[in-house]
Amino acid sequence: MTKRYPAGKILAAAALTLSLGLLPVAGAAPAGQKVSAAVAEPDHGPDYLKIARAYADYMIAHGRDTYGKVHSPVFVSVMDRKTGKVFTSKGQVPYPHVKTKPYAPGLRRDHKMRPYDRHYTGANPLEDLALYKLLYRLTELTGEKRYAAEADKAIRWFLANTQSPATGLYPWGSHMHWNVHADKPVYNSGRYGGHEYNFVWPYWQHNPEALRRFAHGLWDHQIADKSSGRFSRHATYEKHGVGTGYEFPQTAACYMDIWARELARSGDAEMKRALRTLLKLYRSMRDPKTGAMSWCTAAGADRREVSSVQMNLFMATTLQDAAALVEGREAALAAEMRNFALQIDDEYLSHDPDKVLDVAGKGILTWYTIADRRPMAKGFTPPPDGIDDASVGYPLRTADGKPAASLYYLMPWFVNRSYAGAALLMLERYRRCADKHKAAYRRAILETADIYMTIEPEVQFVVYPDDIAEVVKLLRAVYAMTEKVMYLHRADHMMRLGVRLFFDEVCPLPKISSFDDWYESSAKNGSSMEIFRQMVALARDLTALPADQRAAPAVAMRPKWDVPACPSAGEYTREKFQADLRAAAAKGLAGAWDPAGLQRPSPDVVLRYGKAGARKGLYLSRTERTFGAKSPQALAFEIALSDVINKIPTTAEADRVSGGRMTGFTGKEMTRSNIEYAGFKDVTVACGVVLRNASAARRRVELTVTLHDTYHDNGVRTVAGAIGPNERLLL
Repeated sequence: MTKRYPAGKILAAAALTLSLGLLPVAGAAPAGQKVSAAVAEPDHGPDYLKIARAYADYMIAHGRDTYGKVHSPVFVSVMDRKTGKVFTSKGQVPYPHVKTKPYAPGLRRDHKMRPYDRHYTGANPLEDLALYKLLYRLTELTGEKRYAAEADKAIRWFLANTQSPATGLYPWGSHMHWNVHADKPVYNSGRYGGHEYNFVWPYWQHNPEALRRFAHGLWDHQIADKSSGRFSRHATYEKHGVGTGYEFPQTAACYMDIWARELARSGDAEMKRALRTLLKLYRSMRDPKTGAMSWCTAAGADRREVSSVQMNLFMATTLQDAAALVEGREAALAAEMRNFALQIDDEYLSHDPDKVLDVAGKGILTWYTIADRRPMAKGFTPPPDGIDDASVGYPLRTADGKPAASLYYLMPWFVNRSYAGAALLMLERYRRCADKHKAAYRRAILETADIYMTIEPEVQFVVYPDDIAEVVKLLRAVYAMTEKVMYLHRADHMMRLGVRLFFDEVCPLPKISSFDDWYESSAKNGSSMEIFRQMVALARDLTALPADQRAAPAVAMRPKWDVPACPSAGEYTREKFQADLRAAAAKGLAGAWDPAGLQRPSPDVVLRYGKAGARKGLYLSRTERTFGAKSPQALAFEIALSDVINKIPTTAEADRVSGGRMTGFTGKEMTRSNIEYAGFKDVTVACGVVLRNASAARRRVELTVTLHDTYHDNGVRTVAGAIGPNERLLL
């Protein structure tokens, strides 16, 4: 059975003064970890802009196509970090770590890293989009034009030299790349997939004629039926070769963005026809009763019967942005596109948003049947024998025996299927949706951010750069929405972890993952270079703060302390709590803190713990007001307490406890797993909150504790009591 170790979010109501006593349980690993001098963290933290510039400078100097007979300025996407060279064949590139923490006792789902999704031997600008965005941003921030100039060179060459003369398509996306050794387009593995355009490429100003050919290439050689609009996300690059059944909304939205760009540029009437054809297709894919939109037309229980929330939200945002492009030429078409996008919000949030966006309860619903909006775990086989609802904590099957909604498809720290990634899609909808939906999206975004205030990455299992980048981007956005600096402090904390996980003295290139030591930039696989863009943005956010507010203050344990003589509420008595505190304190595994003595009020604090306060990292944040304020009374407040990584394991240590690395893609099935938690985190197992009634009236107080594990909430506990004037109570 897999152990669950919860962190906690605490809600309380009282007029009070607060102090805490905590019992953190130490992990099996020793405290701390030596970090190389290149990434050692002084008190002011890493220089994020310097790290990002070092990467960009290295790519400009060493990350170009200097291979084969034809050299080019295009940037390569995969390199050996030790030699700075591109691998010569896919056989040279190992299969990376993909195991994730079991989502339920006995079950796990691995990161979907497929051989035909990896561009081993060359360049793939569409998957490497974050690199180009970084270079342009660095020019804006530093004034050094060379960064943008090098991006321009690479883009111009790729657009001019790699487009198929037969179809107008490019060797990019999930399943193709430009092989710099052979100077030709290649399929990643075998002949699987072909051309797939599933991200929005914005840099067509470098070659407008290439945009025209690509726009018509998508219409002529990706769309199989120009009457119905049916297509497959995959098409043949070198000749006409189309299919139907896999009309994923995300892919279609990218096509419509291209057609909108060409329509805006040239007024080409065929682009207007293409846009209206796909709008008609997706209207036909909506259920007439529920309005839910299928994610494709292929037959199968997890195909045309099912709706993909995340793809739908991506489509809505992309369509609204594309509508703005055609507004000047085709106002009626622009309105049609915007209305279609807004209808996606209407459908998603029309059936009780408390259920579809129950972030703090059962998670975010991401797949459901279109006929009755029944939650569904897309792509999963039924659970193995011996795994039942009781052991998991929620239904694995519906009444008719089909797989039920599952939190194992969307989790806080799952590569490419994270809560943060979903919240970022909702953030874009929040910025564009009708006013009537803003409250629902905002609540879900804030609740998702609050989960990351309590849970650090699961470093026993593999972590990818996009895991950190998505969380940092979310926390930065919530800081901008709320102006609560604790979210920015937490973003900084997460990024510092990212520096420790992916960087060393060997090379400015980041590792593909926390356990795999080569460079492989891929948005599809969770190892894009978005982490650098977030570093640069975070550095600017922090610099904009007053110097004394750029980090949460640290609070030392009180040298001598005892639980105040006061009554306690709940089954965990003061005497029992005090005995446990003393026993744990003897081992350096407990502490007591009083934030009231801070030199300045702060919404968050870092608690030092362990013997002589050697450990630093128990993170305490407060939603309303601040710690250490002169008037701490509040009728209601919320605090969140995080777990703490006590050691980042080496690859060998992680393999030893998690059973070694996989050697290849395991498919979609749920995998039986007996991997145990190995103790690389310190997690609080008991917390005492001492409340003092500072009012003149007797007060009833109630403490509600929401326990999180790393995938979903793990229960709610409530303790209540009453306090007379100037009295104390231990909860």
